[in-house]
Amino acid sequence: MDIFISNLDAKLTKEKLKEKLVPILSQLEIHVFEARKTVSKTFATLTILDTSKAHNLLVHARTTQNLLQSASGRSALFSISNKPVDQHWLRVLRKEEKDRVSSQEWRKFAKINGKGQEIEPKSGLEITTLQCGRFETRTGRTLFVPYFSCDTQGKLTRTGRALVVSISTSCSKSYDLVIDLSAILALTGSGSRSSSTLMITLVLSPKLYEDTTPTGNDLNLAAFSAMTLGRPVIRRFRDSTLPGLSATVIGRCLTYSITVSTSLSDLEHQINSMVYQRIPMTITSTKYAALPDAQYSEQLSNLNARLLRMRISFACKFQIHALWANGLLSPGEVNYLIPSMNVLRDRSGEAALAATLRKYHVQLPHPDATTDGSTAGVRRILTDLRSKALDLFEEDSLYTSTRDEVSVHRATVTPTGVYFYGPEMVAANRVLRQYRAHADCFLRVLFSDESGDRLDYERNASNERILQGRFLSVLRNGLEIAGFHFSFLGFSHSSLRSQSCWFMRPFEQDGSLLFANNLISKLGDFSEIRCPAKCAARIGQAFSETTSTVRVDPQIVKVDRDVERGGYMFTDGCGTISRSTWKLLRGISRAKDQPTSYQIRYKGK
Repeated sequence: MDIFISNLDAKLTKEKLKEKLVPILSQLEIHVFEARKTVSKTFATLTILDTSKAHNLLVHARTTQNLLQSASGRSALFSISNKPVDQHWLRVLRKEEKDRVSSQEWRKFAKINGKGQEIEPKSGLEITTLQCGRFETRTGRTLFVPYFSCDTQGKLTRTGRALVVSISTSCSKSYDLVIDLSAILALTGSGSRSSSTLMITLVLSPKLYEDTTPTGNDLNLAAFSAMTLGRPVIRRFRDSTLPGLSATVIGRCLTYSITVSTSLSDLEHQINSMVYQRIPMTITSTKYAALPDAQYSEQLSNLNARLLRMRISFACKFQIHALWANGLLSPGEVNYLIPSMNVLRDRSGEAALAATLRKYHVQLPHPDATTDGSTAGVRRILTDLRSKALDLFEEDSLYTSTRDEVSVHRATVTPTGVYFYGPEMVAANRVLRQYRAHADCFLRVLFSDESGDRLDYERNASNERILQGRFLSVLRNGLEIAGFHFSFLGFSHSSLRSQSCWFMRPFEQDGSLLFANNLISKLGDFSEIRCPAKCAARIGQAFSETTSTVRVDPQIVKVDRDVERGGYMFTDGCGTISRSTWKLLRGISRAKDQPTSYQIRYKGK
């Protein structure tokens, strides 16, 4: 039976989804299953062999709140797929179930699987040149355009479930690009008997590390330093970019071209062993590299200048900005498409343009060497924008909620990039409810690793440069989106646990511009609070998600004396509610959402 899972994070990989599903399905005695999800898609298909257990999962999902929750806080939705079950996957699952039941067969499978993973190059591949760029299709041909190139000495090896590109910049400093195998979209090889080129196209940016471990003549000094008392010296740091590589390039250009000093046949053999022969390599004799018309920073400056001159809504500018920020297109390609965007806007309106551009974040795949440049990428978008069929396009695919929800945009800040999504419906809070007419001026920002998960602690590496450098810089300096500046606003207690917060851009209110600090002052008087943590908690109460609110007559408020016993105060706790107020609260909730208890917050206490 196939189960359709929707409302997932677009950057959630298939492997991460399986990790989240294992403990859930184990409770229902579902030990073999197949989950299929493509990165950049917000849905997945789960195949379960036993139909009765699949129905138990659906019942469990309906009765359990937040059964499967993504890193951004989105709760997955489970439903029966409307497509027929693939018989191939049923045969695969029957075989896995048979092997699981038979312990002898299972041990044999584990032994064979273990042997397959032992095949690994002993010393790796010697690297002579490293390039970072992207495949572009503006000319009708698929060409690799490098925006960063360096001649270096390094190696390509495999460590566990990742490929590691190590490059040396000095005798005591090197950099590692750690590429998770699940993030590899395509592998392409070309070359001759003496040298060859490997192109790795990714869907997620690699993890970057700076290693300052001494080598060569400095080994004795390192050994002497290790003998000193106190905390050990950290020599490996998680970083956000490479020397000479622009921060705007690293998170958006996801194709790495590596020149190695080995034959093409040897390259193919070693790469197949590194990836366990699970990712096919495309061998081609075509030279894809092409010099860019302008540097990435110059393309970005030209695009931003053009957006400033365009008199369109923020919703449209946000989607245009996201096309290059999410790595789907280069700024030059986006600039090339703007005249066609203007034609669609004049013909069908801004709502149709924003909705059309938004769909590409889900439907447009990242280009690689096998992409047909005449029909995909820029050419596909160009054809869509000029199509008369878009005149019938609905304004937006967002549903109309009966609950107290608001449509807002989202941003995800990672160590190497900032990615933009939405708008999406989220539960309202006091701030969003009060300024509902300016909902597009608020931005929900999530801080995470490249995969969308929480930035994990690493025993042998420091995250200080990411936490105190990259993330703190965004909180202090804000985000620039298509000429609009978003500043940090606040967070609730629950959003703090999920490492997310709220940003906002200034908007006009009562004849004057309202900035973030002015909005905070309108939430209440926090001047007498001297403890920063307590002040943040009091402000955060305004950002707590609530389904609805109700106003009561101030005349019914009565102040009682605090309950004191033995020098201690016992005022905080459970109390009673009048029948009239209880009926008032019940009237704003749906029948199936009737609460059994209420939390009362009075004057920020």
